[in-house]
Amino acid sequence: MNPFVSNKLSELKMLTVWALLGLLVAACAPLPEGPGDQTVDAGVEAGVDAGAAPGFDASGADGADDDRACPTNLYAAAGQPCDHPGQACNADGTGQLCPGCPDVECTVIMCDGGSWQLYDVGPCDWDAGQHDSCPPGDTPPEALPSEQTVTFVIENDTTETYYAVVFGWFCDGFGVTTAAGVALPLSVGFECICECPNPGAPRGDTFVAIEPGAGWAFTWDARSLRTYTEVIDCNDYGWDSSCQEITQGVRQPVEAGTYRVRVPFELELDEGCWQQSDGTFSCSDGYPFEGGDYNDLPTNPQQVCPGAGLAEVEFELPASGDTEVHISLSGV
Repeated sequence: MNPFVSNKLSELKMLTVWALLGLLVAACAPLPEGPGDQTVDAGVEAGVDAGAAPGFDASGADGADDDRACPTNLYAAAGQPCDHPGQACNADGTGQLCPGCPDVECTVIMCDGGSWQLYDVGPCDWDAGQHDSCPPGDTPPEALPSEQTVTFVIENDTTETYYAVVFGWFCDGFGVTTAAGVALPLSVGFECICECPNPGAPRGDTFVAIEPGAGWAFTWDARSLRTYTEVIDCNDYGWDSSCQEITQGVRQPVEAGTYRVRVPFELELDEGCWQQSDGTFSCSDGYPFEGGDYNDLPTNPQQVCPGAGLAEVEFELPASGDTEVHISLSGV
């Protein structure tokens, strides 16, 4: 090979190496603190796969201009229309594609071909930083088996048909309180993990008809929830980098003593309800509420389902052994 050509190629190789080192140094340099400096030129961000996602343009992606604001949820926005080809955002809602170094992949979204497209870029430690930021939750208590059962027998000694709740939509078909009126948590309820659609108001959605002179029985295992806090990193679910506390629970036997059972009922069902093969009535199409009321979301732990009334009675739970409790509908 011509020595002159060989020397020139060597010089080009050295320039290429120095250029790459310069890009890595720039990518790992401390980032500016000011809110106005949160967008960067993705063309010089280390680790961007220029072949897979060419032409990143982070200008204006910090949301200062509403017309160029970043999507709040990258994964939900994927495939949706966009207006600024080349505009890119990462999961913290800014144009800062990789806010650090050195070695964890992260995902960005770019306006490409008229719609938002997801691309993996790296290396960066945006994800790792978020995982480390969430504090640990509580140590879960031990779930303990049931030691006794309570059978509740509802007796319809009236001339009307009553419809008792068998299952509810994010609510319990019966509740138990202490003698002091404190409700025992029986079921883990609704939790919105970071972001979710509104499930609607709690309601009874399966009922059993108790005809005059008839009865209906159900059992309780004499346990309640022992609740604890679990910490969720929303970044694990593709949302923002916030940490969320949710309530979890395990069941443990309750102590012997005086309690009160409460059973919700309806006097009539909506015309949209239908009878199932087991004789119960399904009212799962929005009866008696149509849901969507953001001021009336389900709770966690769950509460007793709403109804036209409550049948309730006080009872004694013995220290051991099963027991049976009768509930009359004549007094409700």
